[in-house]
Amino acid sequence: MLTDEMKQDIQLAYSNFITSKDYRARMNQRIMIAEIAKVVANSPEVEERASGDNAAIAVVEAGTGIGKTIAYMISLLPIAKALEKKIIISTATVALQEQILHKDLPDLREHSGLEFSFALAKGRGRYLCTSKLINVLGAQGQEQTQLFDVDMPTTLDRYGMKRLENFKNAYLEGDWNGDKDSWDGEVYDREWRHVTATHYECGGRRCQFIDSCPFYSARSAMQEADCVIVNHDLVLSDLALGGGVVLPAPSDSIYVFDEGHHLHEKAINHFSQHIRIKNTEQWLHQFLQEIPQCAQQLPWAKHGQSCLDKLVGPVKNFREMLLSSGPVWQQLSADQEHFRFPDGVIPEDIQAVSQGFLSPLRDIVNTLEGLLSTLKDMEEDLKVGSLQAMMEHWQSILGLSLRRFQSSLQLWVSYSYPDKEGCAPRARWLNRLEIQGDADIQLNSSPILGDDVLSDYLWRDCFSAVLTSATLSTAGDFGRLKMQTGLDDDCHYASLESPFDYPNAAVLLVPTQAADPVRETEHLEGIVSYVHERVSLTEGTLVLFNSQRQMEEAFDALSSVYQDITLAQGASSKQSIVRQHKARIDEGEGSIIFGLASFAEGIDLPGEYLTHVIIARIPFAVPSDPASEALYEWLEKSSRNPFFEVSVPDASMKLVQACGRLLRNENDRGTVALLDRRIVSKGYGRKIIESLPPFKVIVEPQK
Repeated sequence: MLTDEMKQDIQLAYSNFITSKDYRARMNQRIMIAEIAKVVANSPEVEERASGDNAAIAVVEAGTGIGKTIAYMISLLPIAKALEKKIIISTATVALQEQILHKDLPDLREHSGLEFSFALAKGRGRYLCTSKLINVLGAQGQEQTQLFDVDMPTTLDRYGMKRLENFKNAYLEGDWNGDKDSWDGEVYDREWRHVTATHYECGGRRCQFIDSCPFYSARSAMQEADCVIVNHDLVLSDLALGGGVVLPAPSDSIYVFDEGHHLHEKAINHFSQHIRIKNTEQWLHQFLQEIPQCAQQLPWAKHGQSCLDKLVGPVKNFREMLLSSGPVWQQLSADQEHFRFPDGVIPEDIQAVSQGFLSPLRDIVNTLEGLLSTLKDMEEDLKVGSLQAMMEHWQSILGLSLRRFQSSLQLWVSYSYPDKEGCAPRARWLNRLEIQGDADIQLNSSPILGDDVLSDYLWRDCFSAVLTSATLSTAGDFGRLKMQTGLDDDCHYASLESPFDYPNAAVLLVPTQAADPVRETEHLEGIVSYVHERVSLTEGTLVLFNSQRQMEEAFDALSSVYQDITLAQGASSKQSIVRQHKARIDEGEGSIIFGLASFAEGIDLPGEYLTHVIIARIPFAVPSDPASEALYEWLEKSSRNPFFEVSVPDASMKLVQACGRLLRNENDRGTVALLDRRIVSKGYGRKIIESLPPFKVIVEPQK
């Protein structure tokens, strides 16, 4: 319940903030604060809800300039404190995460009168594992297990070992905290993966290096914080492990999904599975060779030895079944890169083979879980010198094996049984791969929507949640978001306009040079002609393309004068391009950025840094990947129109993000030029324009 005390604390914090900052109160910012507070404070506890009910969820589309971070934090902090809940702020991009961590939250704490702590949370993979580092360095010149060479073919050369020595020295001397992102220099994945641990490898409180563990040091700080800043992937990883493993328990958490329009695609990627046939056969062969070594190197208790003995049979059975199942995967013709099963339906012969894998896989998973439990029970007996190091080594091996077998089991379950009635089917397909000259077939299974997984893992288990972004609807219609995320009509939806004076600040121009992209040559000529004729050599310009090929062709067609001031994506990192662009503008020179989709959001170029945004074409996504193809197929067979339900809303949201690069502050001015004539020649163009900020629209006649 939203109590009078909560209301007073929220109102006082907002008043303090705008007074201290000498700001004017923004109407839509105040509305956003009130809407979120009303929804979250009135959310029932998880145990008070009817079975299967979602938490109370606020969906707030907030236009650029509203100040959404300040709005949701001012509304949530007093409520979270009163209800003894944690706030989890989740973002999709590093840029926004850094802005919230280093700018927004310190600013709010200084000027609002609210007392709160905050911390950044990252997955284990971003931190050094001191145990693995010591073991790797200690094993120089010794024979090491080859179990994961199938997946990690790169061995450590003397230069790699030297870099690991540098990690150790910097960490022991206190010059580095073990966070990969804070290392002063290049960190190569081929080396880093040898010295970082997954959840399944980590010994946790049993590890001899727990007191000097970078991950647990960071986690301790996080557990004390009122507000934790994370990314969408970490939230989903934690939920997949049962919730409350890395982050606070969902029932004790209020989630804020900033950049919420990315949540569904992250969920789809996170709950997808794949397995490579030949790769798995090779790995199983190596795994069988490692089992006797594991039995010899540790003084196993009777139960542990029994588990090791029981492991051999199911692993052999699984491998032999894989070896004999070759003919059933010959669905791919010689000229196909992938074969997708229509409607996600697996043929009966493949279902039968897949079901045969389930029993041995379940036996393997249960046995490995028993082995790891036995290791835990033997902890005190093995806490001596080399035995503890050996225990941690085998815990890492067995933990990684368990993760792989669990993932394999999920894949084969997906191939064994049909989808639930009334639910969107999973996409299932085969890929032909060639890795280091060796051909292989990969089996894939993926959700085509994030709705079921988000409902099962998040909406029903969390205390409450807020989704916010500048792009959650198409002209106020949240239908696409509901389909993607499983949110229902009972959620609270609000669309709040930006305070910017768009009609007087900017123009949306469809120039004479705009052509239909179907006529590729004419369209490319129009882009180049527009740059030459309408882009000043002294201004900041961003040109956004849908394809790498067209971007390169456009650059090659530019005159040398324009090439000299153009920074094309791919020539250097995104951050480096932005830095160079700003430096040129600061020197009074002109600068043009040629970029793809990643430049359409997440970059901040206010004022003179960007006064001209050129969008080559409406960013329709081509359903070329198997999961997208399966989604379109399902909608069509359900007598629905995927173009208007998926393509147009998605393109509208991407276009809003792209247009949002222009005006970052109230005093910014400029032009957005859309060089795609379909925006005025096609019926759907009007709907897309209605979803964009209310620029002054100018349409020039085509030559």
